[in-house]
Amino acid sequence: MTAGGAPYDGAVFKPARALLALGVPLLLAGCALLLPSRLEVAPTSRVVDLAVGTSTTFTVTNAGAAGSVLQWSFVADELEAWPSSGSLVAGDSETVLVLAPSTAVGRTLPGRFVAPRQEADVSVAVVRGPTLTCDPDAAFATAAGAARVLVGYRTGVARSAAVRTTSSSDVAGLASAVGGRQVRQGAAGEHDLLEVPMAAAAGLVRALEARPDVAYAEVDRPVARAAIGPDPRLVQQWNLTLFGAPESWAITDGAVAPTGPVVVAVVDDGIAVDHPDLAAVVLPGYDVVHDDTDSRNCTDHGTHVAGIVAAVRGNAEGVAGVASRPSEPWVRLLPVKAWPDSSDPTSTTQIDPIARAIRWAAGLPVAGTPTNAFPADVINLSLGALRTFSSTLAAAITDAKEVGAVVVAAAGNGDTEGVDYPARSGTIAVGSVDANFVRSGFSNYGTGLTLMAPGGSGPDPACGAIISTGVAYADGVATETYTCKAGTSMATPFVAGAVALLIGTDGSLPEGAARHDAVDARLQAAAQARPGANVEEYGAGILCLDALLTTTHVCGTAVAAP
Repeated sequence: MTAGGAPYDGAVFKPARALLALGVPLLLAGCALLLPSRLEVAPTSRVVDLAVGTSTTFTVTNAGAAGSVLQWSFVADELEAWPSSGSLVAGDSETVLVLAPSTAVGRTLPGRFVAPRQEADVSVAVVRGPTLTCDPDAAFATAAGAARVLVGYRTGVARSAAVRTTSSSDVAGLASAVGGRQVRQGAAGEHDLLEVPMAAAAGLVRALEARPDVAYAEVDRPVARAAIGPDPRLVQQWNLTLFGAPESWAITDGAVAPTGPVVVAVVDDGIAVDHPDLAAVVLPGYDVVHDDTDSRNCTDHGTHVAGIVAAVRGNAEGVAGVASRPSEPWVRLLPVKAWPDSSDPTSTTQIDPIARAIRWAAGLPVAGTPTNAFPADVINLSLGALRTFSSTLAAAITDAKEVGAVVVAAAGNGDTEGVDYPARSGTIAVGSVDANFVRSGFSNYGTGLTLMAPGGSGPDPACGAIISTGVAYADGVATETYTCKAGTSMATPFVAGAVALLIGTDGSLPEGAARHDAVDARLQAAAQARPGANVEEYGAGILCLDALLTTTHVCGTAVAAP
C-alpha cells in the first residue's frame, strides 16, 4: 500500500529533474569538502618595522588534493588580518595582510591560521628601525653633461621576451656608440632607461624613433608636486563639511564591507607610515627611486595627500579622510615613493620613476622590483608641471587602466589654459575650487579638465587652505603633525577617496579595462554645474561627495526625492 492507502501500482519512483539538478551540485560540493585539503602558510615568521610600516603579509595555500576546498581563518589576540578568513580550492593561494599595533615594539606577537583539523602558527616581531635620513640637496644622480633617455617598445615586442631582448640589446648598442650606456632594461611592457651625453641625446632620440620596434623615445624631464603654501595649523575641514562628506558617511558607514580592501595608491614623495592618523590603513609600499621598501617621505606632500584620502575617522586624532570609517576601515593606502630623499619641498623627480611607480602600483611588472601584493584600485597622481606630452607616462597610465586601475591626477597650478601632463593623458583630471565653489586662482583649466573638487582657500584664518596629516623632519627625527596646503594636489585625493568609496559600495561597476571609463562617467554625471560658470573653467562641474553616493543630498543640502 502507498502512504495514501491506494494499492501499489508497481511504478518505480523517479525524482523530478529539478530535484536531480539541485542534488547533483550539492553532492559534488559535499564531496569537495570531504576531499583532503592541506593548509600551508609561508613564511611562518615576519618582522614589522614600524619605521616603514605597521603591516606585513603571509601567503595561505591549499596544497591538498585536486577538487578539495580549504576553509581557513586567522586568530590572534593582538594582530589583525585582512581578510580574516577565506575559502581556497586546491592549488590556489591568497595574500593575507597582517597589521601589528604600534604599542608592541620589542615584542613578538603570535597568530594562528586554522582550518578543519589543521593549524599553522605564525609570529610577527615588532621593531622600530632607524629614522629616515633626508638631504635638501638629494636628487637624481646623472653624470655631468649627461641626459637620461626613455625608450618604449611596440606591443608585440614588449610582450615577447626573446624579441624584446634583441631589440633592447640593439638600442643599448646605439647608446654605447654615442658614448652612453643602458642603465636599465625594462620588464615586459616597461620602458628602458639610457644615459647618454647631452649633446647626443636629440640625435639618438630621432634614430630610435625611426626604428619599427620602438614605440617612443624621449628625454627624461623633471616632474614637480602640485601643491603650494604649507602652514601648520589644525582647523576645521571645510573641504569635507561643505562638500557633502558627512551626508555620504551616513551611507558608507553602514555599508557591508567589500571582500577585500579597496586600495588607493599614492604615487608621491612617500607617506609617514607610522603617523597616528594613517598607520592603521597603510599597506606595505615601495620606493622605486632607491629600490627598497622604505616608503617614508622627507617632505610631507604625500603624507598630506594620504590624509585627505583616508585618515582614520573616530580615533580621537587630528583629521578625517574622505574615504574614512570610524571602525573597520576598508579603504587602504598604498605608498609608492617616486622622489629622492630630499627635504626641499620644491625638489623634483623625473618621468622615469613616476612611470615605474604607476606600473608598480597597478601590479604590472617593473624590472628589479618585487611584485606588488595589493594592486591599486585607484592611483592618485598629485603631481604635474609638465606642459608637453610624455609618451612614457601615457603608456604607463594606459597599461594601468587596462588592468582595472582608476587613475586620478592633478590639473596643475599654473592658472593656465590646458591641464598639465600626466593629467591630460587619459586620467580623471581634477582642478581646484575654493570654499565659495569658485575656481581657485592657481588652478589650471580648459583642455583635458574632467571636473573640480575642493583644494584651495577656506574660511578659517588660522589655516586658509586644506588641513591634513603632515610630518616634519628636524635633525633626522620625524615629528607627526598636521599641515595646511592648497593646490590641485589637494583636490585630487578628494576625488580619489570618492572613487574608493564608490568602488567599495557599488558592485555594479565593471572590472578590468572598462572600470576607469565607467567611474569617469559616474563622476561627471554627479558633478554639479556652477550657475553661470564657464564650462571650460570647471569641466563637468564640481564634485560633491554626497551627490555621487546618495540621492538625497547635494553638497550637504537635502534635495527633493526624484
